[in-house]
Amino acid sequence: MTTTGRNRVAAAASALVASFAVVLAIGAFTGGSSSHSGTVGPVRLTVDVTAVRPIVASGRLITVLRIGSLTQAASGRVSSAGVVHVKVAQGSYLVCVSPPKGWRVAGPVVIRMPRWACLSRTLRAGRAQITLSLIAASGRAGV
Repeated sequence: MTTTGRNRVAAAASALVASFAVVLAIGAFTGGSSSHSGTVGPVRLTVDVTAVRPIVASGRLITVLRIGSLTQAASGRVSSAGVVHVKVAQGSYLVCVSPPKGWRVAGPVVIRMPRWACLSRTLRAGRAQITLSLIAASGRAGV
């Protein structure tokens, strides 16, 4: 392996460790998983992904992670209408989107990790809706 190849592997490993550290910090900050996680009725979660140019949101991967264990509870791709519907048990989750290069999720409470932007939410039985707004990384929507 070349020095450049080793540097890339080292950078990827560092990013992975940093991402895991962020998720652990989130779990500590939010108190870990809910004591009701998985014990009471399902949540029908609708994730809306908006962007000035809808083509930017279409096909993006959404993943829902349990905060306590970091296991994937659900995932899906954003439809051409900008929506993903999933079912999860009630509990505490990170709802994450993988924004395209040059774009980010707007908002002050967004948890940013390499290649992911997440919102922390506690979901109760019934229906829930989360909106993730994609904007150009430069801050100028539509660029």
